[in-house]
Amino acid sequence: MRRGKKGLTLSQVPLDSLRPRTDMPRTTRTKKRGAKVGYDETVGSADRGREFEVALRDYWLNYRKQPTRPKMFQLVNQSIPDQSFSQDVTDHADDVRAYRNFLIHDIEDAPAVGMAAFTPQQVKRHLSAYLARLAAAWR
Repeated sequence: MRRGKKGLTLSQVPLDSLRPRTDMPRTTRTKKRGAKVGYDETVGSADRGREFEVALRDYWLNYRKQPTRPKMFQLVNQSIPDQSFSQDVTDHADDVRAYRNFLIHDIEDAPAVGMAAFTPQQVKRHLSAYLARLAAAWR
């Protein structure tokens, strides 16, 4: 394990000394009519998006027993959906995936034309609808 400046490993650092990042923008302009999304909403949406990606990877590797590592776009749109998925459920999950990637990787850039912005509540609703269609034995 790598040691920090003071020679401590992360597990040895007191939790109250850890601070959240303050260099992230407090608001970001979205494509939807120039509305602003607050910092907490941005982080909440990104966190739920990451949890969704982890869940899909787990489903693919452990439940479906697939040794491959397809891109998230392929998992969401092609590899996992079956007859229980309606196209709108798949489309919403993919839109959330794209929005999460924008928040995490490209927030300094302008969002792509037509990209939807989501509140944490919308993210939860769309991703829950997708995950609910996965095999019950996995859940």
